[in-house]
Amino acid sequence: WYSLWRGGPGGGVRMVWWPRDQIGYLKPFSPHSPQAISCPILVRSGPAKVFVNASGLGAQSHLRVSLLDEGFRPLPDYSGDAAAVLDQNGFRVPVRWAGAEALPEGRSLRLDVQFGGTRPEDGRLHAAYVAAA
Repeated sequence: WYSLWRGGPGGGVRMVWWPRDQIGYLKPFSPHSPQAISCPILVRSGPAKVFVNASGLGAQSHLRVSLLDEGFRPLPDYSGDAAAVLDQNGFRVPVRWAGAEALPEGRSLRLDVQFGGTRPEDGRLHAAYVAAA
Protein backbone atom coordinates (compact mmCIF):
# COMPACT_ATOMS: atom_id res chain seq x y z
CA TRP A 1 0.00 0.00 0.00
CA TYR A 2 1.01 3.60 -0.43
CA SER A 3 0.11 6.22 2.12
CA LEU A 4 0.89 9.73 3.31
CA TRP A 5 2.07 10.19 6.88
CA ARG A 6 1.26 13.74 7.91
CA GLY A 7 3.52 13.90 10.96
CA GLY A 8 6.72 15.21 9.38
CA PRO A 9 7.87 18.73 8.55
CA GLY A 10 7.31 19.90 4.99
CA GLY A 11 3.99 18.17 4.46
CA GLY A 12 4.66 14.55 5.27
CA VAL A 13 6.47 11.35 4.45
CA ARG A 14 5.37 8.91 1.80
CA MET A 15 5.68 5.21 2.52
CA VAL A 16 5.17 1.97 0.62
CA TRP A 17 4.92 -1.56 2.06
CA TRP A 18 4.62 -5.07 0.62
CA PRO A 19 5.00 -8.60 2.01
CA ARG A 20 8.54 -9.99 2.14
CA ASP A 21 9.86 -11.32 -1.18
CA GLN A 22 6.68 -10.40 -3.01
CA ILE A 23 7.76 -7.42 -5.10
CA GLY A 24 7.67 -9.37 -8.35
CA TYR A 25 6.09 -12.59 -9.49
CA LEU A 26 5.32 -14.84 -12.42
CA LYS A 27 1.65 -15.01 -13.26
CA PRO A 28 0.11 -16.62 -16.34
CA PHE A 29 -1.92 -14.39 -18.62
CA SER A 30 -3.42 -17.39 -20.41
CA PRO A 31 -4.90 -20.59 -18.94
CA HIS A 32 -3.25 -22.73 -21.66
CA SER A 33 -0.55 -24.88 -19.96
CA PRO A 34 1.45 -22.08 -18.32
CA GLN A 35 4.76 -23.15 -16.80
CA ALA A 36 8.24 -21.94 -15.80
CA ILE A 37 11.39 -24.05 -16.09
CA SER A 38 14.60 -23.19 -14.24
CA CYS A 39 18.15 -23.22 -15.45
CA PRO A 40 20.14 -26.37 -14.48
CA ILE A 41 20.74 -26.84 -10.73
CA LEU A 42 23.49 -29.11 -9.43
CA VAL A 43 23.43 -30.41 -5.86
CA ARG A 44 27.03 -31.52 -5.34
CA SER A 45 26.72 -32.97 -1.84
CA GLY A 46 24.47 -32.97 1.17
CA PRO A 47 20.70 -32.84 1.13
CA ALA A 48 19.06 -29.78 -0.42
CA LYS A 49 15.38 -28.85 -0.42
CA VAL A 50 13.24 -26.68 -2.69
CA PHE A 51 11.10 -23.88 -1.25
CA VAL A 52 8.52 -21.67 -2.93
CA ASN A 53 6.99 -18.28 -2.19
CA ALA A 54 3.52 -18.20 -3.74
CA SER A 55 0.16 -16.44 -3.52
CA GLY A 56 -3.22 -16.62 -5.24
CA LEU A 57 -3.40 -20.37 -4.64
CA GLY A 58 -6.42 -22.25 -3.35
CA ALA A 59 -9.30 -24.44 -4.47
CA GLN A 60 -9.15 -23.16 -8.07
CA SER A 61 -5.43 -22.54 -8.53
CA HIS A 62 -2.33 -24.57 -7.68
CA LEU A 63 1.32 -25.03 -8.59
CA ARG A 64 2.64 -28.43 -9.69
CA VAL A 65 6.41 -28.78 -9.15
CA SER A 66 8.31 -31.49 -11.01
CA LEU A 67 11.97 -32.22 -11.64
CA LEU A 68 13.49 -32.57 -15.09
CA ASP A 69 16.96 -33.68 -16.07
CA GLU A 70 19.26 -31.28 -17.89
CA GLY A 71 17.77 -32.45 -21.22
CA PHE A 72 14.23 -31.54 -20.05
CA ARG A 73 13.17 -35.17 -19.48
CA PRO A 74 10.94 -35.76 -16.41
CA LEU A 75 12.43 -37.68 -13.47
CA PRO A 76 9.98 -40.51 -12.64
CA ASP A 77 10.15 -40.14 -8.84
CA TYR A 78 9.57 -36.37 -9.02
CA SER A 79 7.16 -35.90 -11.95
CA GLY A 80 3.77 -37.04 -13.18
CA ASP A 81 1.76 -38.56 -10.33
CA ALA A 82 4.77 -38.08 -8.02
CA ALA A 83 4.95 -34.29 -8.63
CA ALA A 84 4.47 -31.93 -5.68
CA VAL A 85 1.20 -29.97 -5.70
CA LEU A 86 1.01 -26.69 -3.78
CA ASP A 87 -2.38 -25.09 -3.15
CA GLN A 88 -1.61 -22.96 -0.09
CA ASN A 89 -0.22 -19.42 -0.13
CA GLY A 90 2.95 -18.90 1.81
CA PHE A 91 6.53 -17.83 2.28
CA ARG A 92 9.21 -20.54 2.22
CA VAL A 93 6.71 -23.33 1.55
CA PRO A 94 8.61 -26.64 1.35
CA VAL A 95 8.17 -28.66 -1.82
CA ARG A 96 7.55 -32.35 -1.05
CA TRP A 97 7.27 -34.94 -3.77
CA ALA A 98 5.44 -38.26 -3.32
CA GLY A 99 8.60 -40.12 -2.31
CA ALA A 100 11.10 -37.44 -1.33
CA GLU A 101 11.64 -34.08 0.34
CA ALA A 102 15.18 -33.43 -0.88
CA LEU A 103 16.75 -33.15 -4.32
CA PRO A 104 18.81 -36.06 -5.61
CA GLU A 105 22.56 -35.41 -5.32
CA GLY A 106 25.18 -35.41 -8.04
CA ARG A 107 23.01 -34.67 -11.06
CA SER A 108 22.04 -31.59 -12.96
CA LEU A 109 18.30 -30.90 -12.59
CA ARG A 110 15.71 -28.34 -13.58
CA LEU A 111 12.60 -27.26 -11.66
CA ASP A 112 9.42 -27.37 -13.74
CA VAL A 113 6.64 -25.28 -12.17
CA GLN A 114 3.26 -25.64 -13.85
CA PHE A 115 0.28 -23.43 -13.04
CA GLY A 116 -2.89 -25.54 -12.77
CA GLY A 117 -6.49 -25.71 -11.63
CA THR A 118 -9.66 -24.24 -13.10
CA ARG A 119 -8.17 -20.74 -12.73
CA PRO A 120 -4.38 -21.11 -13.13
CA GLU A 121 -4.16 -17.40 -13.94
CA ASP A 122 -4.90 -16.61 -10.25
CA GLY A 123 -1.64 -18.21 -9.07
CA ARG A 124 1.52 -16.15 -8.51
CA LEU A 125 5.02 -17.59 -8.16
CA HIS A 126 7.17 -15.07 -6.29
CA ALA A 127 10.26 -17.24 -5.83
CA ALA A 128 11.53 -20.80 -6.04
CA TYR A 129 14.85 -21.54 -4.39
CA VAL A 130 17.11 -24.34 -3.20
CA ALA A 131 18.54 -24.36 0.33
CA ALA A 132 20.49 -26.82 2.45
CA ALA A 133 18.24 -29.15 4.37
